[in-house]
Amino acid sequence: IGTYKYLQVKQANRHASKILCISFKNILQHTICIWACTFSLIIVIVDFNFLYRYWAVSNPHLIELFSTKRFQLLLFSIAAIECASWYSVNFHLMEATPEARASIAPALLKKYGIDAMERSMIITDYWRDGHYNAKPLFALCFCSAILTFGFAFMVYCGVGTVKNLSTSNQNISAKTRKLQYQLFRMLTIQ
Repeated sequence: IGTYKYLQVKQANRHASKILCISFKNILQHTICIWACTFSLIIVIVDFNFLYRYWAVSNPHLIELFSTKRFQLLLFSIAAIECASWYSVNFHLMEATPEARASIAPALLKKYGIDAMERSMIITDYWRDGHYNAKPLFALCFCSAILTFGFAFMVYCGVGTVKNLSTSNQNISAKTRKLQYQLFRMLTIQ
């Protein structure tokens, strides 16, 4: 794995569960949060592709919206708001507290040779000393909600696409239907 072993470490203790994103030595916390928010941005971009495919078979006249500047600005705004939200939650609510750093320092030093007190990192330390920590727990729930909504939107558009392709016998030619199924399969594989 080489130097990539420093990017993500998962450690589970008896009373704590943490997911860490650890930077290289001279990288700031902002960079880690930007790196983390790009993973959720991918979900939003794939959602836009599912919306396009859904409209292509259910409401083809709406496809024109993807060519208008206003709709493109709307899609960009949705992606930017999602990315900014994910970044803000990671930066402000998943900060590495001294207690969390101290609890993982021995394991990181022994296993990876990383000093947890020096590195920039984000930690979802939502359970400590027998109680929940509100900030990281809210951050975990917020990020999970964004991902759940994204996947639910994909399922909604996917089911609608398949339903429209299977019920629209007279509206779509056999060749177009076959092409739409192939495009939908490729999108689903992505």
